[in-house]
Amino acid sequence: MVGARKPRSGLERVLAPCTVLFLITFPVLAGDPGDGNTSSSSDPEQTGVNWSGVLLESLEFLGLEHGFRYATEEGTRHPHVSFFGGYLDSLRNLHGWGDGDPFYVNYVGHPMQGSVSGFVFVQNDRAFRSAEFGENSRYWKSRLRAAAYAWAYSEQFEIGPISEATIGNTQAFYPQQGFVDQVATPAIGLAWMIAEDLLDKYAIKQIEARTSNRYVWLLARGGLNPSRSLANVLAHRAPWHRDTRCDPWQKDCIPAQPALPQHRDFPQSATFEFFATSRTSAQLGADSHGYCIGGEGAAARRVATHWEVEAEVGGCKLTRFGEHLSGDSLTYLAGPRWTPRPEARWRPLHSYCLVAGSLPTNGSMWRKNLH
Repeated sequence: MVGARKPRSGLERVLAPCTVLFLITFPVLAGDPGDGNTSSSSDPEQTGVNWSGVLLESLEFLGLEHGFRYATEEGTRHPHVSFFGGYLDSLRNLHGWGDGDPFYVNYVGHPMQGSVSGFVFVQNDRAFRSAEFGENSRYWKSRLRAAAYAWAYSEQFEIGPISEATIGNTQAFYPQQGFVDQVATPAIGLAWMIAEDLLDKYAIKQIEARTSNRYVWLLARGGLNPSRSLANVLAHRAPWHRDTRCDPWQKDCIPAQPALPQHRDFPQSATFEFFATSRTSAQLGADSHGYCIGGEGAAARRVATHWEVEAEVGGCKLTRFGEHLSGDSLTYLAGPRWTPRPEARWRPLHSYCLVAGSLPTNGSMWRKNLH
């Protein structure tokens, strides 16, 4: 951060640590987060989201993250601007893609944050928390719902009432003004969740089926699913807990067997689509500078058989520019999208949108429908 910082007022010196302490201890004092968090399986007849559990577990996670920031970052403890003035400066200063953080923070730490917050939502999503990885609409609907919540949690963490923008006014200072975390957290976080689900089904279950050593079960569940383990802890459960399988120390615990393939009826075209991905691109030519690493997300609502309204945002950070140099790219678009053959499993995707009210652009690609 740049510039000298002014001393905090007495009120700020008292409120800041008390706020962090409250965020950390309140969920513990409140007791069990609530409905369904200690159950070993989910009732398929239950519906809706246990929002009290989502809120309390998210507050615990926020307290953990901001408590770490407050303890390790000098700028978080000593902002040189007023609380509301610094917050408004943070919002006004948002632009571009990069935020000055190293690669592992933007593309490892924040995606893991997205995965943890996503699993927090999953374990409180009553009708979907037992969904397992596979080519079925129930699983993918569950994870897309979780990705939407991960985006909301990320926005709160970045610019919400209890955020980097209020605790330390982070975005008010160069070079921390980019949007990279607000895109990478839910987009790559969704991929992280899917990777852990895949490992849980095809690696951890196989380990449990091949050995009766419960310590091996614990290491496999915790080591191969770190973000799910942290979400379990936030729910006051053992890190190795599974809603769909018994705990290792439970009497007469029988390892889960892979489910047999089931017949699936493909529905008609979806009324809402959500798309999130990471991306890496390289420029050609003698003057190119490494790779551009980032991600993007899009949402579309169908308004007619072949037409949707879409909004998309994405960006990336350029690498290998040299000392004291940096570059990034931020793109966003909104407009109508024409989708031929919406009921087909494979279909070409054509988009015709206006980019930031500027010149019209178009593109095409192939996308697979997951029903």
